[in-house]
Amino acid sequence: MNVRTRAMVAATAFLLCCVLFSNSRTNGQAAKPSDFKKEPPNAGSVRSNVIDMRDGKRIVKNPPEEKANQEAMNLMAKSLIYPITDSKYYFPVENTKGDLKPAVYAESIHQQLDNFERFILLPYLTPALNSRLNVDQADYIKGFGVAVDAALKDVISPDMPPYIRLNAARVLAIAAKSGAPAHYPMILAMLNDPNTAPEVLIYVIRAAEGLISAYEAIPRSTGATAYALHTLKDAEMVQLVTALETIIARNQPYGKQPKAVQPVAPVAPPVDPKAPAAKPAAPAPAAGQLQSNPLTPEQAVTIRFYRRAAIRALAQCRYPQFVDPANSKTVRPLMTLAKIAVMDTSLNFVPMADESGEAVIGLANIHDPKGLNVDVQLDAIATGIYHFAVIKAASNTDKSIQWKMYAARIATALADWQKTPSATRNAQKIGSLVTVATDKLLTPIEKLSSGIGQSAPNLDSIVSWKKDRPVTMPQLFIDVKESVLNPANRSN
Repeated sequence: MNVRTRAMVAATAFLLCCVLFSNSRTNGQAAKPSDFKKEPPNAGSVRSNVIDMRDGKRIVKNPPEEKANQEAMNLMAKSLIYPITDSKYYFPVENTKGDLKPAVYAESIHQQLDNFERFILLPYLTPALNSRLNVDQADYIKGFGVAVDAALKDVISPDMPPYIRLNAARVLAIAAKSGAPAHYPMILAMLNDPNTAPEVLIYVIRAAEGLISAYEAIPRSTGATAYALHTLKDAEMVQLVTALETIIARNQPYGKQPKAVQPVAPVAPPVDPKAPAAKPAAPAPAAGQLQSNPLTPEQAVTIRFYRRAAIRALAQCRYPQFVDPANSKTVRPLMTLAKIAVMDTSLNFVPMADESGEAVIGLANIHDPKGLNVDVQLDAIATGIYHFAVIKAASNTDKSIQWKMYAARIATALADWQKTPSATRNAQKIGSLVTVATDKLLTPIEKLSSGIGQSAPNLDSIVSWKKDRPVTMPQLFIDVKESVLNPANRSN
């Protein structure tokens, strides 16, 4: 059983446990599933107005109607989110007739999530790096985000059963793709809360990914890279990046751990006076001394599952660093991604192929290279692609990860990087790496995984590219001495 299969089995088992053991109690009494239902309001009277706001046909901030517009969005959000608390989606009525009937999609939780998603606008850029949304739609994103945040607080609280909180987190992950700043406090609080249930946390990480990846619908400033602004302020990005980096560095198990069973003291056997003297037992570790406490295979796979999700979220940062103007605290997400790509010796884990791939995507997602040593950035990308491809080069039948999907995503990220305005000043350097990586490694991996190719990825090509462009001092940030990379010696 490969790593991906084990992760899926572990995740499925965990979710099943959540549903089977979800007998929440209120005031000492067993609660019925129907006790948690929040009746959705009838939003029929405001639906058309909210749709007009979503489609940019209604002025959201029109002073005479602004309050009424927000109340309409509040009502609509509750009508879309409260249905996930209905027990009929989790405990369907048994069929007493004995005949088999397929599940009705309209009566499934998936349909409710689809209904909600129709009201979420995704701000993205045209090929000319211009917003496709108008000012009123930008206002709708923020206003509807406030409405969704308020409604979610009613259904994602610890008082709700795990299966409802799980789907509330799924709603949050969908909503955060809009980039609405209103979702930031909830996402940050749940990322930092050690009591956030693992089945909820994975969707909160995905919500952070969506929030970071969203573009400002209407850029709030001007400049060469204003189009690439995140919807959050730099101080908020500092906190969010810090929370994700904590998850990436985590090596402790997730979920509640079983209490250790106190061993029964063994009865000492009678002493044989003729037997040789026993060797003295090794002394117990001193207080505060590190003790060996290895993880089980399941725990290790689970930790890696969350770590990969956090790396993917961090890779959505379009700027190499963020500074909180209030206290000058600085985070450098690009440094973390570069360490993963080169397998830096300072890491407390060995990145797997998919983690290397996610890191490479993040390294190529930078739209503003100010303060960066681009040669070191390119070398880290080349090294990360080597680490991504090395397993597939050794065994073209390996299926430990979704090779075709990852190779396509990396190739797309490299191609998109070339289209950014800031890449033009280093077009030749970037183009040479993209050509070698795509033609010699990524495309062969895609073809091998599709069963239409015979050639394995050519690792020598990327090694030659690196040797032709040696980096004497791998300092990623020009003015930051602490940004020197210490790659593991595995790519030559």
